[in-house]
Amino acid sequence: MKQEEDQIRIVILREKRANSVLD
Repeated sequence: MKQEEDQIRIVILREKRANSVLD
């Protein structure tokens, strides 16, 4: 069941993108 891991990675990527936008 790697779907959960994929979703977590997507969330992390979104947070990273949001952080870079704020910077």
